[in-house]
Amino acid sequence: MLDRRAARGVRGVYGLPKIVPHEAEIIRRIYDSYLAGQTFRNIADSLIADGILTPMRKTQWSSQV
Repeated sequence: MLDRRAARGVRGVYGLPKIVPHEAEIIRRIYDSYLAGQTFRNIADSLIADGILTPMRKTQWSSQV
């Protein structure tokens, strides 16, 4: 079941979520950092240091899983 935030998201072809290139770059960065062995805290600190906002447009990323 999709949560309500996802249900309100932008829809692309066949009703699937639309890929937003800028957001996709951030997602790749997060995954690449994780696969390179960085901790969640390091990844969050890196995003904050580079001024990248969270999906909710906040400045503080959380390292909580």
